Amino acid sequence: ALLDIDRAGNAVISDWGLLIWNRIKNRIFSETLVSFPYLQYELSFKKDFSNASPRERVALQETLADASALMVDTGGDCSALKRHGGLKYDNYTGKQSPNGGPIGHFRITRGNRVSCIDEKGNLHLRHFGAHDYVNNNP
Repeated sequence: ALLDIDRAGNAVISDWGLLIWNRIKNRIFSETLVSFPYLQYELSFKKDFSNASPRERVALQETLADASALMVDTGGDCSALKRHGGLKYDNYTGKQSPNGGPIGHFRITRGNRVSCIDEKGNLHLRHFGAHDYVNNNP
């Protein structure tokens, strides 16, 4: 009753499923960092999550779900995040990861960002928080 199967054989959430999800998602997203495909959480990111307000956690995880879905659709190609108008994914200029690769970032809300490293088709999320905090400490 919570899922429907479309003509291509894909499971999609039913109207009942959507109703139930909308009633419980804030509680789930505000309490625990949910695991999503193609996203890996660094300890620094987990710490930032634990310091965030419940409202910030919900907004973060809604955006992470979108980012993960884009990564799933492209088999781990983060360039899809660059094309998404809301995420505004980009790489920092002049900042590199420990292995010499670029450090990227994307938007959660108008004021909050996530920094990350694209490594072998997975995004390693490093920091989450206010724009200045993340940009000064990617």
